[in-house]
Order: sequence, then C-alpha cells, then structure tokens
Amino acid sequence: MDSLLREETVDSALREEPVDYTSLVRSLFESDDWQPLIDHLAEDVVFKATIPDGTPISGELGGKQAVVDHLVRLGDILEFRQTRPREFFGNGERVVFLGTESVEVKKSGITVPESEYATVLDFHGGLITRFLVIQDLTAVVDAYRGD
Repeated sequence: MDSLLREETVDSALREEPVDYTSLVRSLFESDDWQPLIDHLAEDVVFKATIPDGTPISGELGGKQAVVDHLVRLGDILEFRQTRPREFFGNGERVVFLGTESVEVKKSGITVPESEYATVLDFHGGLITRFLVIQDLTAVVDAYRGD
C-alpha cells in the first residue's frame, strides 16, 4: 500500500502543468508595481548588469536584499523610459526579454535615446535565481570615469 501511495504521488507530481514563466515575467515587468517582482526573487538571487567596474551600478550582487537595494538605488542614478514594447521568449525555466528604452544618466544629464537591452531570468522552484541585464551602458561609465 505504501509503495502504491508513493507511486501515485510521483505520478500526480509529474502530471502537474508546467509554470508558464514567460507569462509570469511579462506580468511582472509590465506593471509599475515592483513588489510582485521582489516577491519572486529567490533569497540567493544573483544580479549582474554588463557594465564595467567604476560606477555605482557595477558588479555582481548576491542576495535578495542586495538586489532590492540596487533596484531602488538605480532611480537615483538613471532614469529609464520604455520606448518600444518588449518581446518575451521562454524555454523552461529561462525567460529572455528584449526592449528599447531611453536612459538618462542623472550625473551627466546625457540621455541615450534608443538603448536596446536583453534581460535573462533563470527560475528555480518558481523563484528568480539569476537576473542578467545585457545593455550598452557606456554613458554611465563615461559619467563616472575619473571619480
């Protein structure tokens, strides 16, 4: 009887519908409310933006609170305005989304009007474990060069 129950539990777990992470990510990033995104960050999430060292937003961050602090601090350094709709692509536990935005570097006042980016999110157990932003942020590096 015990083995029958275990088999039934395993079978039902295998039959569960897979999570549609692409739709989840779309809903998280199309909202102006950041709390649902924060709620989906794993405690050990790793965040990285492709920007060289020497700026307040450089480096790899580990841990949910460090990522939240970073996202809050971004508003003091940059202003982002979405200019084109995002495209979302998913494959299992990885979602990639593409977009174009204008980016104003507050320190220099320079605005990059058409900055394309790709964001890669990896999920495990329903939570974001890796958050990678690929974007040309040369204007930020230039603004902080020599500081």
